[in-house]
Amino acid sequence: MNWMHSIGSGILYISSALYMWLQTGITFTLWQANINDTLIFCTRLSLVTLYTVSGLLHGIFDRTATRKREEFDKVKHSFGKWKPGYAGYSDRTVSDVAEWITVLSLVAYALTFFKEFQSVVIDINCHQRENCTGDNCTNISYQYAKLDANEN
Repeated sequence: MNWMHSIGSGILYISSALYMWLQTGITFTLWQANINDTLIFCTRLSLVTLYTVSGLLHGIFDRTATRKREEFDKVKHSFGKWKPGYAGYSDRTVSDVAEWITVLSLVAYALTFFKEFQSVVIDINCHQRENCTGDNCTNISYQYAKLDANEN
């Protein structure tokens, strides 16, 4: 089921890269308007660049390793786990390291929003509906979210 992993990780990689580049562009616009500071913009730009480069390296070396391994398996009839000395083993190692760097840079990128999310306040009010005579009289009937401008 390696193809299923490849499809899933490809969808995750591409959609995450698009989101990260879009969010970095928004951060750049907010930085120009003096809303975000230089550090957060440079951090996000560095992480999205690392994510993109390592993701591309992962994809390239993964495909190269797979092709070399398929040719090796046809000749040696050695299907199974990767072992040192097998064709494509070094490409597989580079691919795996690049994949981990990609994932860790995605996690680090998500953590850059911590400070901004601390200023979001969500108030949810639950109360009984007026003129209600059924089992669903205590549902949430009013909620709103606001940005608390006092906490910067």
